Amino acid sequence: MPTKPTDSILSSTKILLGVDPEYKAFDLELVMLINSALFSLYQIGVGEEPYTVADESNTWTDFLGVDTRLDVVKALIYKKVRLTWDPPSVGFVLEAIKASIAEDEWRINIEAERSR
Repeated sequence: MPTKPTDSILSSTKILLGVDPEYKAFDLELVMLINSALFSLYQIGVGEEPYTVADESNTWTDFLGVDTRLDVVKALIYKKVRLTWDPPSVGFVLEAIKASIAEDEWRINIEAERSR
């Protein structure tokens, strides 16, 4: 499985989930989950308008631009998708991911407010 970095939102999320980016069977489900997470980000202040992913052509640069202050968004998208698509079976791991998501959302909101 390729592990090289990619700017594609869908492909990089698939890599983090352990799915080969060339394997397309889960794309529809993953796109819906990514778009749900992206809309949550819009509601906490990221983006001028809601951003959606259609396929592997949508990139982090398209969504975030070249400003690296919000790179934590990439990790947040992965964690939110993972919790729905492949949640951990161990309770304390699940709670740790939820706590990490809450902290990321708080920090992203602060940074989004600062950038306005």
